[in-house]
Amino acid sequence: MENADALSGMPFDDVRGVLKHFPAPDEAAMAAVKGRNAELLKPLGSLGRLEELAVWLAGWQGESHPHVNKPQICIFAAEHGVAAKIALPVAENYTSKMVEAMASGGAAVNQLALQYGAGLQAFDLAVDMPTDDMTEKAALSEQDCAASMAFGMEAIATGCDVLCIGTVSRPAATLSAVALCCLLFGGDPEDWCEGFDKETENGEFVRMAVQLHQSVNADPFDILRRVGGREMAAVVGAVMAARTQRIPVILDDFVVLAAAGVLAAITPDNISHCLVGSQSRSIGARKLIDRLGQEPLTSLDIDIGQGVGATLGLPVLKAAADLHNEMATHHQMGMMSDEQ
Repeated sequence: MENADALSGMPFDDVRGVLKHFPAPDEAAMAAVKGRNAELLKPLGSLGRLEELAVWLAGWQGESHPHVNKPQICIFAAEHGVAAKIALPVAENYTSKMVEAMASGGAAVNQLALQYGAGLQAFDLAVDMPTDDMTEKAALSEQDCAASMAFGMEAIATGCDVLCIGTVSRPAATLSAVALCCLLFGGDPEDWCEGFDKETENGEFVRMAVQLHQSVNADPFDILRRVGGREMAAVVGAVMAARTQRIPVILDDFVVLAAAGVLAAITPDNISHCLVGSQSRSIGARKLIDRLGQEPLTSLDIDIGQGVGATLGLPVLKAAADLHNEMATHHQMGMMSDEQ
């Protein structure tokens, strides 16, 4: 991918250059879907949000017949240096073991991928090399952060019509995401930690990171490298690449949403091609969903991460597309619509 080649090891100015060329939704495709929707064999609006989703999907795919035929799930895995300071409720090699489980078909997301006919790839972003500790220094260099973004861009090079994005990492990643939210959107660590029990216990480390980095640079990309992780940078890259290729995106849990928030902090439109797959039990995650102006596709209180919440949004989006494309119209059935 040309953009990914340009980004590898380069300064953030080049990343910002990619943002300037983001396409807008296809207005003609959206108008065509709205026109057909008015003729479908049902009262207008009776399919609720599914009608809106068909329009949204068509706009980003640039096609008057939206579709979910080749979905792809990308999971990014990494480790955070701050993990060495906190008590963790999971095994030390949890992240690498989860990547192995996905590779062997044993993780929760594998079962959903099979059910929904989605491709699945789990990417190890140097799991054996944690970032630097965000409470002591910047977690990543600018070059390492940019290279991780480029990796995320390359991850979707195989092509798909809808992309689901998730991450695998230990609870330290949530602390990183909380710090990211504090620096991007304001508020205290406790505001964003609410509902994450283990993270609330370790909130002091978020406060240390925020105090260390808050006066350095307000640029969202610089904030990402200072308190984020490689998997979060890869999420940013994947979201950017999907936008340039007109691929709609379904986002997963709090860590993924915080990463997407880096782009939204620049301008909210940067993630207008993205949806949230599932509501979370965490109040902090719900606050972030609201802050991003999102409405989850499902309300199942999913907090497992690993792309599960994002993937659960696939059948909803596919239902919107299939209903729109396959339903008969009033004209086909020799009937007059209610609006006529």
